[in-house]
This record gives sequence, structure tokens and C-alpha cells, in this order.
Amino acid sequence: MSLTRRSLSEKLSVQHGLSLREARELVDLMFEEMARAIVAQESVKLSGFGSFTVHKSPERVGRNPKTGAPAVISERMRLTFKPSKAMLAQMKDR
Repeated sequence: MSLTRRSLSEKLSVQHGLSLREARELVDLMFEEMARAIVAQESVKLSGFGSFTVHKSPERVGRNPKTGAPAVISERMRLTFKPSKAMLAQMKDR
């Protein structure tokens, strides 16, 4: 089972007595704000869940897997996720 924006909205609506439209707007607003922070290269920390951070990968030389010829891989920004200790503990208990 996948957790989707729609399923999050439905759960939020049922558990907190919001209309489905209000819950959907709230979920969308949360993800928009997270995306804005990540694009601005800010960390996003969710207590009890984990943190998303942006890291810069430097330019490096790799290899073409078909030919073995060297190829330059340009520098890029990478998004990483690190689960919190509480999340890791929950995963371990299951």
C-alpha cells in the first residue's frame, strides 16, 4: 500500500473533522512549504520522523558502463533523508 496525498487528506479529514477540501488544502500547503524549503537548500526536520537535507556533490570522473570510456559527471545537488532515532526504533520493533 502506498501513502498518497489523497489518503493523507482522507485520514486528516476523518480524524480531525475537516472537510475533504480543507484537509486536501492543508496537505498541499504542507508539501508546498517543504518543497520551497528544499529548493532554497534549507533542511526540513520533522520531529519523530526524520530530516531532509540538500548536499552538493562535486564534479567527478565516472565511466560509461557500455564502453568503459571516462565521462565527466557534473556537480549537482542531492536530497538525502535521515530517519530519526524514534522512527528507526519503530522500524526495528516491527
